[in-house]
Amino acid sequence: MTQRVETAKADKADKQQHLAALFAMSDGRAWERLREQYPELAARVHAAVVDGVEKTDIWDYAERWGYSAQMAAWLGQAATHLLRQRAAGDDTAESAETEPVLEEAITG
Repeated sequence: MTQRVETAKADKADKQQHLAALFAMSDGRAWERLREQYPELAARVHAAVVDGVEKTDIWDYAERWGYSAQMAAWLGQAATHLLRQRAAGDDTAESAETEPVLEEAITG
């Protein structure tokens, strides 16, 4: 019985990995579009992710304060991309490009 449970857990984890891979490209594109179209907002998303904000936090906040689901999805996808990069140990390229923009956005 225990082996069945462990096999089912492994199958579920495999499915989650496949699903994450399916959406990884879309998440990356969301991040790139955000950086290109709204660099100050991208810098703030990056800072939020560095401080521990996750996509569900973004979605919850957007719903609570009446922001559009489309906006929440876009920011959530961008955050998911950054979280995936951080988990892979690749945070340097993203932060190097966004930190000067964030500094400028904060100090004006």
